[in-house]
Amino acid sequence: MKEVGGIPRSISHEATRWFLRLQAPDCTPSERKAFDVWLTSNPAHHREYSALQALWNRMTVFETNPLPEFEGILAEKTHSRSGWKSFGHLQVTLTVVVTMLLIIGGVRWGATNLVTVTSYQTAFGERETVTLSDGTVIELNTRTSLSVHMSTRERRVVLEDGEAYFTVAHEEERPFIVNAKGGHIRDIGTQFSVYTQEDRVLVAVKEGSVHISLDESEHQDSNVTHSRQLTAGVRMAYTHTGRWTEVERIDSHMIAAWREGKIVFEGMALNEAIQEIKRYWPEQIILADTSLADTEVRGVIDIKNLAEFFQALPSMLPVQVTHDPRGRMILSKQ
Repeated sequence: MKEVGGIPRSISHEATRWFLRLQAPDCTPSERKAFDVWLTSNPAHHREYSALQALWNRMTVFETNPLPEFEGILAEKTHSRSGWKSFGHLQVTLTVVVTMLLIIGGVRWGATNLVTVTSYQTAFGERETVTLSDGTVIELNTRTSLSVHMSTRERRVVLEDGEAYFTVAHEEERPFIVNAKGGHIRDIGTQFSVYTQEDRVLVAVKEGSVHISLDESEHQDSNVTHSRQLTAGVRMAYTHTGRWTEVERIDSHMIAAWREGKIVFEGMALNEAIQEIKRYWPEQIILADTSLADTEVRGVIDIKNLAEFFQALPSMLPVQVTHDPRGRMILSKQ
C-alpha cells in the first residue's frame, strides 16, 4: 500500500472524505455515528483526521469567508442508502481530494502573505513616534500622513505627505521600502529621512545606505537615470518630473533636526527658510520683496520659539519684519 507522509494513502483519502462530509449541512446523525466508528477503529485514523482538522482550524479565513469551491462538495447528496461501506455514497474521487489539498495549500499561502495596512497622521505642530511590529521606529513630523503595509514578503510605507524619519530593523528576507511621489526608497540597514516637498522629495541618510528608484513609466526621458544609491552623511532630492539634484554632504545633526525640536539653516535661501518655518508657524508669512528670496540664512532655531527668529532676523539680514494688525508677518527690504 502506497503511503503519503508515512500514512497509507487510503487512510489519508478517507480522512479527507469524512472531513468534507461532516462540513455538509445535510450530514445525518447516522453518518456522524459511522464517522465515530471509523475514527476509533484505528489510531492512524484519529491521527490523520486530527492533523487535517488542525490544518483547517489554522485557516481562520474560512470562518468569515467560506470557499465557494467547496459548496458543491459539501452539499453533495448520497445516491446510496446502504450505509458506510466504502464511502461510495459520496462519490469522492482522488480529483476532489487533490482539489481540497490545493485549495487548502493556496489559502495557507495567501494567509501567510496577507497585507495589514495601518495609517498614521499628524496635525499642524504635532509629532508622533510609531514602533512597528518588527521593531522599526517611524517618527512623523508635523502635517505628515503615511500608511504602513506589512506582509511576510516585505514592509512598505507609503508617504503621502510630510516628512518622516526611519530607524529600520533590518531583515534580510523582508525588505523595507518607502514609496514617495513616484520614487521607491529601499533600506539597506539604515536610518534615513524622507521629506515630500512641493515639487520634489528630499532623502537624507544618517546611517547605512538606501537605494532609490523612480517609476520609469512616469518618466519616459531616456536621459534620466532611474536609480541612485545614497550612503551615510549625504542627501539628494528627486523631482516630480524624474530629475535628480546634486548629492550634498550634510552633517548628521542637520538630518531631521526637527526630532530635537530644531530647524537648521545652513546657507538656505530665505524663501526656502520661510517655507520651512511655515510648517510650524500658525500665522501667514509674506516675503514682500522678492529680491530677498535668494538671500542665504544661517543659524539654528528652536521650533517652540520661532518668534525669536523674526526678532533676530533684522540683525542677520537686511530685512525689516512687520507684524501687521491682521496677524501676518511681513518681510521687506530695509
